[in-house]
Amino acid sequence: MDVTDEMQNELVREFGYSDEAVQLLRRSPQLYPDDPEFRTIQVYVRKNIANIGIGIQVPDCPLVPLEPLIFTAIIGNTNTTSPPLVPLRSLCKSGRPLVLLSGLYTCPYQHISYISRMLDYIYIRYKSQVDFYMIQIREAHASDVWPIGNIVNVKEHRTLSDRLAAVRNWLKKHS
Repeated sequence: MDVTDEMQNELVREFGYSDEAVQLLRRSPQLYPDDPEFRTIQVYVRKNIANIGIGIQVPDCPLVPLEPLIFTAIIGNTNTTSPPLVPLRSLCKSGRPLVLLSGLYTCPYQHISYISRMLDYIYIRYKSQVDFYMIQIREAHASDVWPIGNIVNVKEHRTLSDRLAAVRNWLKKHS
């Protein structure tokens, strides 16, 4: 998040404001909770997550696995009638690091082969010592929200089916 922090500080300086303006902008949702404009701005601004960093405990959010049967064994879920929700913290094993990679189909970095090769190298080298999981998150540059060219034409996900379809398309392209 250092990059986000730098970008925000550069932006306020460019418009003649001091670095304190960044802190004020980050606190705006708390200062003005009823302002309708906050319902339309980007999630990282709305949720004030631009300054989350190392050492902050990961939220125990539920994950929907693309391959439910794999996770049935990992988390000990015996319910096979519906796709299991996997609590994120259930993936953490004592004494074993966990690496979460955020996957999003519209991110330009996901389409650069050098970065993909580097991630593959890191995975191959450390997979016996570290658990790796890729989590598909909100699209960074959905074509109907924040497009940055024609990398891929994916609209912001409205349903779980939309999200799972984007993951499957990404996997087809990168497998």
